[in-house]
This record gives sequence, C-alpha cells and structure tokens, in this order.
Amino acid sequence: MTRENETEARTGKRRCLRRIAVSLLCALLVPVLALGAVWGVARTDWGLERLRAVIVSASSSPDGSGVEIGSLEGRFPSQLAVKDLKLRDAEGVWLEAASAEVTWSPLELFARRLDIQEIAADGLRLKRLPYGGEAESADTEPFSPPRLPVAVSLRNLDIRDLTLEPEALGLAARLAASGSLELGTGGIAEARLDFQRTDGVPGTLGGSFGYALDSGVLSVDVSAQEPAGGVIATLLALPGAPAVDLTLAGRGPLEGWQGHLQANAQDLARIEADIAIASTEPLAFSTQGKAEIAKIVPPDLAAFATPTIAFDVAGRLAETGEVLEIESASLESETVALGLEGRIDIEAANLEATAKLQLREASALKPFIAPAEVGALTIDFSADGPLQHPTVTMMAEAQSARLPDLTFSSLRLKGSVLSASPLDAEGAVLSIQAELTGEGARSTVPELGELLDPALSLSMAGTYALDTETLEIAKAKLVNGSLTLEGKGDYVVPQSQGNASITATERDLSRFSKLAGLELQGRMSANGDLSLGSDQSLRGPVTLRFDDAKSGVAELDLLLGGTLDLTGDLDVGPEGAVTVSGISAEGQGANLNGAVSLGPDLESLEAEFSANFPDLSLFQQTGLPLGGAASIEGTVSGPLTAFTAETMVSSRSLRYDGQDFENLALRVDARNLPDAPEGKVSIATGTMVGDIKGDANFRLPEFERLELTDLTVTRGQANRVAGGLTVPFDGRPLEGDLAVSSSDLGQWSSLAGVPLAGQASGNVALSADRQGRQSARLNLEGRSLEVDDALSAQDFSLKASVEDLFAMRRLQAEAALSGAQAQDLIFDRIDAKISGALDEISYTLQAKGSEPEPASLSSEGTLRLGERTEVVIAELQATLGEDEISLLSPARLTVEPERLRTNEVVLAVEDGRLTLKAEAAPVTVDLELAANNLPLSLTERFLPGLNLKGRLDGTASLSGPSAAPRGTLDAKVEGLEIDHGSEDAEVPPLTVTAKGRYGAEGLVLEGEVVGIGQKPASFSGSLPLNLVAYPPAAELSTTAPVKGRLVWDGKVEPLVALLASDVMRMEGAVEVDFALAGSLDRPRVSGKAVLTEGLYENFVTGTLLQPLEIALGAEDDRIVVERFAGRDPGGGRLSLSGYVSLADPSGLAMDLKATAEKSLVVKRDDVTAIMDADLALAGDLDKALLSGTIRSDRVEIGIVDSLPPSLTPLEVTTINAAGEEEVEETAAASAGPAFLHLDVKALFPARVFVRGRGLDSEWQGEFTLTGTAETPALQGALRPVRGGFTFAGRSFDLEREGAITFRASDDLDPELDIAAVYTGDDFTARVHFGGKASDPVIELTSVPEMPRDEIISQVLFGKDSTQLSAAEAFQVAEAAATLAGGGSGVLDIAREKLGVDVLTLAPGQEEGDLGAVKAGKYVSDDVFVGVEQGTTQESSKATMEVELSPSVTVESGVGANQETSVGVRWKWDY
Repeated sequence: MTRENETEARTGKRRCLRRIAVSLLCALLVPVLALGAVWGVARTDWGLERLRAVIVSASSSPDGSGVEIGSLEGRFPSQLAVKDLKLRDAEGVWLEAASAEVTWSPLELFARRLDIQEIAADGLRLKRLPYGGEAESADTEPFSPPRLPVAVSLRNLDIRDLTLEPEALGLAARLAASGSLELGTGGIAEARLDFQRTDGVPGTLGGSFGYALDSGVLSVDVSAQEPAGGVIATLLALPGAPAVDLTLAGRGPLEGWQGHLQANAQDLARIEADIAIASTEPLAFSTQGKAEIAKIVPPDLAAFATPTIAFDVAGRLAETGEVLEIESASLESETVALGLEGRIDIEAANLEATAKLQLREASALKPFIAPAEVGALTIDFSADGPLQHPTVTMMAEAQSARLPDLTFSSLRLKGSVLSASPLDAEGAVLSIQAELTGEGARSTVPELGELLDPALSLSMAGTYALDTETLEIAKAKLVNGSLTLEGKGDYVVPQSQGNASITATERDLSRFSKLAGLELQGRMSANGDLSLGSDQSLRGPVTLRFDDAKSGVAELDLLLGGTLDLTGDLDVGPEGAVTVSGISAEGQGANLNGAVSLGPDLESLEAEFSANFPDLSLFQQTGLPLGGAASIEGTVSGPLTAFTAETMVSSRSLRYDGQDFENLALRVDARNLPDAPEGKVSIATGTMVGDIKGDANFRLPEFERLELTDLTVTRGQANRVAGGLTVPFDGRPLEGDLAVSSSDLGQWSSLAGVPLAGQASGNVALSADRQGRQSARLNLEGRSLEVDDALSAQDFSLKASVEDLFAMRRLQAEAALSGAQAQDLIFDRIDAKISGALDEISYTLQAKGSEPEPASLSSEGTLRLGERTEVVIAELQATLGEDEISLLSPARLTVEPERLRTNEVVLAVEDGRLTLKAEAAPVTVDLELAANNLPLSLTERFLPGLNLKGRLDGTASLSGPSAAPRGTLDAKVEGLEIDHGSEDAEVPPLTVTAKGRYGAEGLVLEGEVVGIGQKPASFSGSLPLNLVAYPPAAELSTTAPVKGRLVWDGKVEPLVALLASDVMRMEGAVEVDFALAGSLDRPRVSGKAVLTEGLYENFVTGTLLQPLEIALGAEDDRIVVERFAGRDPGGGRLSLSGYVSLADPSGLAMDLKATAEKSLVVKRDDVTAIMDADLALAGDLDKALLSGTIRSDRVEIGIVDSLPPSLTPLEVTTINAAGEEEVEETAAASAGPAFLHLDVKALFPARVFVRGRGLDSEWQGEFTLTGTAETPALQGALRPVRGGFTFAGRSFDLEREGAITFRASDDLDPELDIAAVYTGDDFTARVHFGGKASDPVIELTSVPEMPRDEIISQVLFGKDSTQLSAAEAFQVAEAAATLAGGGSGVLDIAREKLGVDVLTLAPGQEEGDLGAVKAGKYVSDDVFVGVEQGTTQESSKATMEVELSPSVTVESGVGANQETSVGVRWKWDY
C-alpha cells in the first residue's frame, strides 16, 4: 500500500468513527425524543409497536441506509428498551446491538434540566466502518463555547459488551465503555469517557474534559495505554502494531491555554508537543514539538525523519471565521527543512500560499532518484488563486547533479499547473508547463563527453483533463548543442493508453566521430509515431535518415552515397519483448532488409537480415579492385547469452584485383554466441584456377584463440589442403599441420602467371620453437614438372624450414630437380640451397647437363636484407658447349635507402671480358661499362637467327647529377659477318665504329661502316633522349629537334650479299646521301638515293629487269620516287612513281602508282606471263588501299611431265613443339598486313594456255581481289576457250561450258566444273571434274550408258572388256583406280617398292601384241636411264636421255637385236 493510500485510509476511519458516535447518540436519544410525542399511546404494546414503525420509517433512505428495531419495551417514557437494533448504510448492516436501554426523569424538564440516569447497551457489534458519504460543509461561525437552554446530565453511560470485527478496524477485540456528561446552562461542561478491553488483553483509553464559560478555564486530561497489537496501533497502521502510551493534559484560561501531548510507541516512535491558544478573538494557535518517527515511516522516507523532526506551526482564524492564515510553519530534520506560509479566504474560496523545501543531505533522495544523485537542492512552491483551481508553480534548483556517466554543475526546473475552471467542474483541464535546464554538462565516458554541449534544456507544455484523466503533451523539446529532440502525444490514465510522435534531429554528425571511431560528417533525423496500448505495449513505425553523410571510410561512403533512409516497425510487447520488423535501408551501393526481436527481460534474440550490393565496382573509386555483385543474408536466434547465427554471403560474379570468382557461396554457422562461439564455415567459388571448395569447424574458446579443425580446401579433384590450425589472439605462435597435394599443377598456371604442369604433394607444419617463437616447415615432392617452355623436370623436391617465422630469424631451404630441361638444354640434376637469417642468407646453385651439348652452372653467394640490402655473388661459372662465362672476382650489389652501387664486376666471356661498375643515388650517378674482345657469336644464344660473327670492343659511361647525367660511348666491331651457312655467299667482313655522347642536347652519335664498298658508309645524328638515372627512367621527346645523316656510294652487291637471299640478285652502283631534321612528330628529310646500271633478277618468278634505274629524292616531309624504270628481255617496261609522306606523326602516308607494259613478270619453265598493269597504293599505315587493273597479254602454264601419284609421309621428330599456337603464329606471320585493303581487278581475255601431260587448252577469265592483305577475297572464274587432252592415246575435247570458280571465301579453294568428251565408233564417253580443287570428284559417264570399267575398256582399246588380254585388263584396272579416287594403283605400289621413277605398261600396236613394261630412273637432275621389255626376246631395249637445256634433249637407245639409235629433241613453247 502506498503512503497516499495509507493516509486516505486513516482519514476515512476517523470520519467513520465520528459517524459511529453520532449514530449511537441518535439511537440512544430516539426513545427520549419520542416520549413527548407519544406519551399516551406509547405506554401500550400497540403504541410501542407503532412508535417502532415510525422510527424505522423516518430513518430509512432510498440508498438503503436506516435503522432496524426488533421491538420496543419498557415503561414509556421514563424507561424504554430497544431490542435487536441494527444500523444500515448503502452497503448493508454495519452495527448491531442486542439491547439498548434509557432511564431518565421526564419531570425534571420543567426545572430546565434533562436528567438521564443511565444509558446502557449490551451485545453491541461493530461489523465494519460505515460508508463515509459526502464531507460535511465547513462551519463558518466564529468560535465560542456552546450555551444550552437546559442543563444536561448523563449520570452513567454503560456499554457492557462492544465487539469489534476484523473488518472494522483491522483486528478483532471486545471492549466495555463507561462515562458521564454534565452540561450546565451557564456554559459549564464536564465529560468523562473510559474504554476497557474485556477479551483478556490489557488496555485502557480514557479521559475527562471540562470547561467553565464564566471563568474561561479549559481542562483536558486524556490517557491511553495499550500493549502490542492494540486497537490504537492497528487503527494508526503502525508497523508491527507496537504498545502505545499516550497522554494529553492541559488546564488554564482558554485565551493563553497551553497543553502538552506525549505519545510513545515502544521504541519505534515518540511524539512530544506543546499546544497553545494565544487568543480567541481572533483565534490564534500554535504548536511546537518534535517527533521521532523514522522507524515507522516507509523506508524510503526514513532519511528525512532522521533522527527527529522538529515542527513549529503558528496560525490564526479571523473573527469572522472566513480567513485562515498560516503565519509560519516549519518542519526540520538533519536532512531536510520545509517552510510554509499562506492564507485561505474561505468565504472568497481563495488560496495564497508559498513553501520552500531545502535538502540538507543529498543522500536522502537516493531511493527516489537512484542511480541519479544531486547536491544541495532547493524547491520553491507557490499556490495562488481560486481554492477550486489555484495556479501552482514550482522552482527547483540543484547545485550539482550526477547521472550514470553524466554530471551537471547545476540543474534548474520550472513548472506550473493551472486550470481555467474549478477542479470539480465538468470538463476541468489542467494546463501544465515545465522547463528543465542544465549547465556544465560533462560525461565520465570520454566518447560521450565529446558529444555533450555544456548546456542542456528540456521543455514541455500540455494539459491534463481531470474527468477523462487524459494527459496531452502538445510539445516537448530537448536541445543539446546541435541535437534536438521534439515530440507530442497523449496518455489516457484509466485505459493506460497513449500515442506519441517523436522527432530527433542532429545537425552535425561530426560530434559522434570519436564515439563511432569514424570521421563522420552530415546530418541525421529520426521520426517515430508510437502508440501505447492498455496492455503496456508500444507499437509504431520509426524512420531514420542521414543526409550528406560521410564516415571517413571511402568504401562505406560509396555504399551510402551521402543519403541513407532506414525504416522499421517497432513493437514492444506487454511482457517487455521488443521487435523491430520490416527493417529497410537503402543507400547508393547497398540495401538492407531484416527484422529483430528481443524477448521479455531482453534475454533472448531472434533476427533475420539480408543485404544486397548490386555493383561492387563502386569500390574501385577507392582503389579497392572489386567488381561484380554480392548479397548477404542470415538469421540469429536464441538467448542473448548463447545465441546462434547463420550467415550466407553469395555472389554470382565477383572480381577482385583482376581475378574472377564465380558463384561464390560463403556460409558461417555459429553457435554459443557471444561468449564462446563455435560452429562451421564453408566456402565454394569458381576462380581463375578452377572451382574451389573449403570447409572447417571452428571454435573461439574464451576468445583467446581460433581453432580450425577438419579443415579441407579442394580445387576440383586434383588439388587439396587438409588438416587443422590454431590461431592464438595473444600473439603466441600458430599451431597446425596441413597436408597439401595437387595432381595437376597446370590448374595453377593462371595464378602463377606462367604455364605449369606436373604433380606435387607434401605438408606444412606450424609450431612454436623452444623459445616460444613461430616456426614453420614445408616438405614438398613432385614429378613431371613443367614451367612454361623454359623449364621442366621429371622429379622435384622442396624442403624448407623457418625459425621465428614473422621475424624470418633463420631460413633453410633445399630444392632439387632431376631430369630437368631448360629450353633445348637437358640437365641431369639442378640443386639449390639457401640458409641463414635475413641479415645474411647464403645460397648455392648447381646444375649439370649433357644434351644436346654439355652444359653446367655453378654459383654461390650471400644475401643480406635490412635497411641496407647486399647481394654478393662469390662464384659464378657457366658453360654451354664450347662457350664459357665466368665471374673473375666476387660481385657485390648494395642497395641502401636512396642509393644503389656495385663493385667492379668482371665477366670472362670465352676469351673476352665484360666489365661493369655502377653507383646511383637520387643526387648523383656513376656508371661504367666496358667490353674487351667480346665475341658477337654469343648473341645467337639469345637472338637465334642473327648468326653474327665478330668482336666487340668499347666503353660506355654515365655520370653526374641523377636528374641530368652526362655520358660517353666509344665502340668498335671488327670482323662483323652474318653467317648464312652458305659457302657461296660473298659477305665481306665489316668494321663498324661508333662514338657518341649524352648530355643536355640528348644523344649524339657518329660513326662509319668499313668494308661495305671502296668507301666507308658514314652516319651521324642526335636524338632528344632524356635519361634519369635514379630511379631509372628514359623519355624520348617527340617535339624536340632531331638530326641525322647517312652518306655512302658504292656497289649494291655487298648490301644484297648481307641479306644472303638465294631467291634474287641485284647489281648496280648506289649513291646515298640523306639528312634528317625537324622532330620525331614532324620530321623533315632531304637528300637522294640513286641506283644506276642496275639489274634485278628473281630466281623464283624468273623476273629480270635490266637495265634498272632508281632515283629517290627527299625534301621536307616527303620521299619522292623521282625515277623507277626497268625493262625485261622481251621489251616490256615496269615503272613506279609517287611519294611517301612523313608529315603524319601517326604513320607514313603514301601515294604510289605502278605501271607495267607487256612486262614479262613471270618466266619459268612451267609458267610464263606477260602482263599489263595500272596499280595505285594510297593511304597510311592505319588504312591503305591497293587498287587498279591487271590485264594479261599471254600466259603459258606447263604441267610437268612426271608427278608421283602419291606422297610418302616423312617421319618428323619434334624437338620442341610449340603446339597449335606456333602454327597460328606462323600463319599470322605469313599473312599480309591488315591495314592494306584490296580492290584489284585481273582480266584474262584469252591466250591463257595450259599444256602438258596430254592437255592442250586455252582459257579466259576475270577476277576481282578484295578484302585485306591479311584476309584477301578472290572472286571470279576461269573458263575454257578450246582444247583437249590425250589419255592413253585417246583424245578428249574440253566442253566450253565449264569453269573454275572462286567464291570470295577465305580458303581460296576454287570450285571445279570441267568436262571432256571422247567420241568413238557409236560410243561417247564424258569425264567430269567437280567439287573443290582440294578434294575433286571425278565422274565418268557414257552414251550409251555403261559401267565405268567398260567405258575405260572402250576408250583404251575400243573393244568390250570381255575381249581384253591380261595386260589390257591390268591397265583398265589401273585407270579405274586412278579415276576412283586418285589413290595408288598396282603400278604405283610396284614403282614405290622397286625404287624407280617410271613404271608403265604400254599397250601393243598389233593384234596379239600384249604390250611392254617400261621402267626408268633419274640418275641426276639431267640424266634419265630406262629399260623396256616386251613379250618377245627381241623386244628388250635400253634408253638414256640427257637434257642439255630446257628446250634441247639428246636421246639414245640400244635393243636386244643390237640396233642403236641417237636423236635430238627440241621443243618451243609458243
């Protein structure tokens, strides 16, 4: 029960006791008052009954209250008894009496005296306290002792048995009461009343009262003694119902009367007070005293009453009784002091009052405001206005205040409450205003202190409707610096329901930077529309918005994009469960959705969330090389002390640092969060090295370490890592053992950056050494290792160990490769070892090989790492075949902060020397390089195909400021030759000298080449080269001046000999004098180049130009073809004109035209072509066009007489196959340039003759060549004009309707549609060639229709196949096989096995002649020897042919009959 309830209960009990006394008096006086009215009637039984009925009826009321009387008895009126008396109120019977009797003397009334001898009652039972009803109106009459018209005397009051029910005063008790009363007509009054417990419990209450009007003397003597559990202690609700001892005594004149009150409740409470009446007109009163009540007040109030409370009250009541003034009132204890003064105008119903409360001891407030604390506290109250609706104001000020993590130097609270209408009026509303201000706000939490402004204010304005008990807050506002919190709402007290709308605004998020650990910027606002239900639930939507927000974390800022909206629905249940559902947040690069629930008492958690990152490439703006998209989703559930979480990160396509991760799925299942997390983690993704999967169980025991068990990482089926790992968080070493294996190292090629192949397996062990430092060991073995095309090994192994891994205190490693191959070199074994700490690591390297030539490599040295890094190669020796390179003295490379230098490094290269010494720093550089007798043949090892010979001597230097060094060059190459492997090549040895310097003007170079002719060729020039020595950098300016000159005259043959071309020769005298000026982006040239008395012959095409004259001129930005004229042996002419421009910095621009007039462009034994041409080449190196027309005058194509019907495949052993890529590269290399576009028309009007192997024909056609030189497209057709061919002595005529057609495709494989017809006696045969030229289809038909063998029989022998001889049938079969598919026939197989070039079967010339077999072989390119054997002995013959020239052949023969023959055969291709 609260203090307010206890006070109200005591007040109600006192009111009820007063009503009990009044009711008892009325009940006892009823018989007396009735006597006069019913004197005669009431003396009869009928009259007594009628009197009872009248009394009952008169006392009854509509609410059920009244008096019940069983019967009336006695001698009316002097003696009357009431039986079974009951008093009722609206709630029922509250008092019962078995009997009550009054005895008095009616005749004494005539003497103006009411004389009552006795009032007695028995069986009185108080069941409960009566219903209080409405309060009585205040008496406004002035105070004076009463004056009566008659004297009243009650000689004896005797209540023999009074029973108190527990429901009445809180305990059951039985009492007896006695007393007397005397009221004289002169204003003299005396009264006495005593109560005695009759239930065996000691206890008395009694007192006397007397007042004499004439003398004005007032006497009071009251005392009470009760043991523990008595009626008084129970009625006052004293804790423990202690024993009570009370006295009140005083005697003296009323004006100036003094009394003394003393009360004790065992050792729990004590009150002692002096009471005084200073005057009666007006009535002035006072009381002073002290009270020791700390033990009986509620514990929270005990501090205010410690040890005693001193009180002093003085006031007065005006003579009219209309104004009550409290002149002074004070209550003081050690902890608090309260002062009060004021006045109440009863008639005007007006109130004026002020009060001041001072807190002397702040700890007294602790039970009410804990955990807050205040210092010295002063509260001023005032009430002013109508008594029914005064205006109440309050001012409270605390010199200091402390909240958890927050203190104020002072707090001030102002408030007021007022009502425009009486408080008891219908619709009365209180207007409430309050304002709290704080100064010197500080926080003990440093981060929170950063947020606080020293000044804080809180204001509120609202109303409270008394009838509906509704509090409505129109506006509430809290301001602290840049933070503003505003709200409004309402609350209905009876229904415990309300609504609130809250808005928070923070104008400067930078104040939260230290708390968040981020460099925050921007603004924040929050809104909530909340409703409070009658079940104490709180629900409503909340929103949070950030504007111009930045976190200082670039990645996070990109996700937010400066603006973030966060929404959700808040639900606080009646049991305290908190749920935020529908959480949604969206920024520039991410969006978040989810829900979270906290159980009652905030002991459990349920949450789900998802986040999407649609474009991770945003992070590239921060330098983080991310791309793709990703999402995260998860759930959290369980008690807050041990909840579980399941999280999934997924991405269909993720890119990091150029590496793609496809279908990434990362899952973490954790339990026992947050104190002892454990669970499982798994990952799967596709990477550049294939699909990778991994999973492990994890634990975080007491957050001291991460334990990974059953760890497995796989890449497909070929690669696997398995084991366990422990990662301590206190810096102690990692521990674990991991097994690694890969059955296909090629899957790691993209990661390694080079192609790999092979298999490997091993393990990695991590542990602590004896000193507690991290150590690691690696053992790896493998086989079939391949590293690009550079290195391969049949077997390899790697063993490594590191002591104190993170400091790399000591490292040991051994690697071995056996059966190794590097490029074309095969090494039996390669061994490498390193050992030592970072400050000095020693190494050795050994390699030996034997194929294809002996090779070895041996080196050892040291590596010192630190602020100063030093590499020392103590020994280096390498041999390859007869070449040998060795280090003559230790080489040392030192790298210091901003400094790099070497000692003098001398390499012996065969019998030559190469010396280097360098020192470079940001300020200066000094570099020297020297070559002495250095063989140029070594270049073949690095640049195959150059085939250089000769010796190099020279020096080069660079020194001076690093930003602008100067240098020199002096070099000489003697005996320079290009070895083409041909003894016939007339390549003269050359001597090349060059001298140069480098400085502010760039690189200046001059020199000469001796041996290229009678005069040396000289060259000179300068390049705008800018070198920076430290750090090394080079830049070639395209706008600075450039110079150059080349001068030479002599024979062209030595230059052509340098090219060592076996497909051409060139002769003539050359004069060259070219000069270069301008800049690289706008060069200017001048000079000339002239070839006179020239000759050009191409051995492949047979083209011959003689004489040939060429003159090139250069002026400004053009090289002009001033003359290009050549004549062939047939009188044809070839000319070229135009220019090449250097004006465009992006490339050469050209405009050239070529003309041929009946030029013999091809002259070979098999092909001769005379052509006319008009061609033009225009454009630049980005895009150029070759266009024009080529027209044939005459073309002769001769088909060679002997082509083998099949080719014997050659066995090829590939030493270093490069696979398909090499084929593609070769094809690409042979293709023409892509920038050259084609638009050429080739016309062949007629006179294209194709002859040989029985064919004699003429063709015509037209073609167009388009596309590019890289992918040309040829379109057109070649059609026969006339002709035929002879096969086996039979003539076939070509059909003119046929064609060889090109379809403008990339393969340049024409379509065939050619037919030839043979006509015999009543028989026609037709041979058709169709399909592609690369895969022709030969079809043989006849009229009349016959089988293929029959057609061949008729064509070859003119008879049916059934009439053929064996030799003839053999020939038919051989021809059929050839026509069927071009495969090898029987004769071809025999020719191949016998090793002859010719093997044929010739038919007989006469009837019965079976023919002959001919065989022969070329013993040289020009001599053929053959034999012939017929069916008779005389038919044997030997022949020999000698080719004197392509047109003249001498033939001779001798037969078995000794006949000889010699002849000369001459042919002419017309």
